[in-house]
Amino acid sequence: RLRQMLLVSLAVVFAVQPGVQLRGASRKVVLQHTAAAAFSLLSVPRCHADEPFSGSYAKQGITSNSIALGSKGISAYEKLKVDGAIKDLAEAVAAANDAKLTPTLNYFAALLPLVKEEKLDRIEEKSIQLAVDNLVALASGNESFEGQAASIGKRSATLLGACKKGDEGGAALAVVKLATELADFAFGWASSDRPLKAIDTGSIPLMPRQ
Repeated sequence: RLRQMLLVSLAVVFAVQPGVQLRGASRKVVLQHTAAAAFSLLSVPRCHADEPFSGSYAKQGITSNSIALGSKGISAYEKLKVDGAIKDLAEAVAAANDAKLTPTLNYFAALLPLVKEEKLDRIEEKSIQLAVDNLVALASGNESFEGQAASIGKRSATLLGACKKGDEGGAALAVVKLATELADFAFGWASSDRPLKAIDTGSIPLMPRQ
């Protein structure tokens, strides 16, 4: 690799220093080797190995860093974010403490561990749509909650899209954003005066398919 870099550097010298000349067979050999070295440098694949993390990163639970863009799987950092979202959403569900809202929130909360464990095939479109529909029905009549429910529906669609593509990293990002908006909805619900609408939440599975 060092030899390749030296040859490429030599080619640059020839390009910017007209006075430096090689003739005959020597010039031909150098140019051939330089071209080959330059091509090999361009074709060297990027490293896909995980780099070890230590110090303050390790204390946060971040022990590796995948430097391969577009690589599959959820990174340690993304798992850390999902863990935080699980905790935040659990606190929001407890704060809401509402018989009509809690089953829907619990369903969404159960999605986060599935994403963290990369079990994207367990997340079903029909069940998510039922949960979104119930949330929209609960929010009906309150402009603020209606807007939040609509946004949660879009976040859910983004999550489903990532699951269908098998994009674990994209699913992790989507589910964290979804959980954040659900927590905001739940905390807002807990602090507001709102009429309880008679809707059927029994059709929502309490847990996603295991």
